[in-house]
Amino acid sequence: QHIIVQFFKDTNSMVEALEAGQIDAVAPTILPSQVKTLEGYPNIRVVVEPGEEFWYIAVNVYPYGHGNPTLKDIHVRQALAHAINYTELAQVVWQGYATPAGGLLPVGNKFYDP
Repeated sequence: QHIIVQFFKDTNSMVEALEAGQIDAVAPTILPSQVKTLEGYPNIRVVVEPGEEFWYIAVNVYPYGHGNPTLKDIHVRQALAHAINYTELAQVVWQGYATPAGGLLPVGNKFYDP
């Protein structure tokens, strides 16, 4: 027996190969809409488990001419951070498959410390 590892340029190509029976599994992450689609196939088993992938919003405060000078003000950055509804953002973008984090380490990480 052997395992063949195949790389795809995007999740759409990977999911299409799974639907066509060209591959046996996909990992590590597919989009929530793709999960919903795959759950409709009787011969495909979808397993959803917590992971340690994170997405974040960064502001450009680079001091050498490329950053936005307004964003250098800590109060502006704090206002932006408070203006974003992270719970709603996670719900809309990840359709319930994500949990907003208070930092870079997710709750399941052994180094996480609330």
